[in-house]
Amino acid sequence: VMLSNGLLQIKSEASGAFPYAELHMPWEYLTPESISLLEQELCAIEDDHPDAVIVLRVQNGFSKGLDPKLYGANPQSDPYELRRAEQLLRHFEKLPNFKIAIIEGESCGFGSTFALCCDIRLMHTEAGLRWDELSHGLNPGMAAWRLPQYIGMGRAQDLLMTCRRIDADLACQWGLSTYTFSTESELQELLEQIKQRTDSLSRSGLSATRKLLREYWNASYENALGPCLAAQAMCLQQKP
Repeated sequence: VMLSNGLLQIKSEASGAFPYAELHMPWEYLTPESISLLEQELCAIEDDHPDAVIVLRVQNGFSKGLDPKLYGANPQSDPYELRRAEQLLRHFEKLPNFKIAIIEGESCGFGSTFALCCDIRLMHTEAGLRWDELSHGLNPGMAAWRLPQYIGMGRAQDLLMTCRRIDADLACQWGLSTYTFSTESELQELLEQIKQRTDSLSRSGLSATRKLLREYWNASYENALGPCLAAQAMCLQQKP
């Protein structure tokens, strides 16, 4: 089923299995207009498909981030639009859905952070990741907050402050990529393996695990214990 703006396609699976929501981003760069379209699609997922597995795939590779002509260092640039972009990213990140990013080409800046907000990242062996905001006269935004959580402060400083590109092998070693693939058949095999592993899992448990990992991984034990116990109580009251 293709919905709203044609960017979101819902694939219903057998009874008891997670439906798949394929979110397509057919733009090389993101603009205010494409951000508005994506926000509408995220609202559609939130309202109608809270259990769907989101598969994020970008035509011809992956997103190269925010359009530097519109968001780069320029007196005409609107800081509000940068805030809208971050709000979109945070909305996507906080959706309870299990998320998979497929990175088949060069991913830059905001696009790389978008992939980072997914739970599993599948990366083509010839693809690359980098955060290049400094080369456009900007800072990397909240990537400076997110990236150290995955790879530590030293490596994050290296990537964010030099705009260094890393390949799929190194991304996998550092935990920025979960698996690599070199052909479409290998990609589909990985997706099928992930599907088989997740279809039998508790929907409420999976959502609670995402939230605990995303929001409380760096909290003290005392601050994390309450939300953990509350999530357990919710899981016990719901169907697997």
